[in-house]
Amino acid sequence: MSDFQYAQVHTRDAQEHGASLNSWEQRYEQLSTGAFEASLEDLRIGPVQVFREVANRAVLQDGTPRANTLAVGFIATREPDTHGWCCGHQLTADRAIALGSNHEFELVTGADMVLIGLCVDKQALARRAQEVLGSTQVHDFHLPTPALLDPDKVDHDEARSLIQGAISLGRDQPPLLAKPDQRRRLAETLTDALLACISP
Repeated sequence: MSDFQYAQVHTRDAQEHGASLNSWEQRYEQLSTGAFEASLEDLRIGPVQVFREVANRAVLQDGTPRANTLAVGFIATREPDTHGWCCGHQLTADRAIALGSNHEFELVTGADMVLIGLCVDKQALARRAQEVLGSTQVHDFHLPTPALLDPDKVDHDEARSLIQGAISLGRDQPPLLAKPDQRRRLAETLTDALLACISP
């Protein structure tokens, strides 16, 4: 498998949409009435996966992230009344959440709510933590997930901008990611962003 893959999917069925995110085990159930439409952008660069999804109807999601990974999820809007619920935690523009692949999650998203995610293999996280922090023991990468991220410690706007910028590169400028050095640097930058979210 190539270490660079970009996919864009449009669906008109909630279950089909739930199966669209590469390597995640998910089930979707439409909660609000009306014809369903959704879109997903999914970018893989080596050990890193970023994605952006939106559905025009409220949806209940449950499942597990990609195996042996740690993921963080953000709402990609600053609208104050936009929110969802993840495992009993309210998820807003200022409250991101971490998910481990060893725990199931349940997520309710409102109609037209844009959700973006960053997911990194734990081995790559450990290697990068050793390089930049001098330790692989960043919570031992076994957070009691799902866990809300400290809003005073995580720059949500910066993280959202970085994730959406990476997705835009995959969609609009794939030649820039044709070079291994470019892909490696982007993967490291995204991994550093996840480390910043979970580091003590």
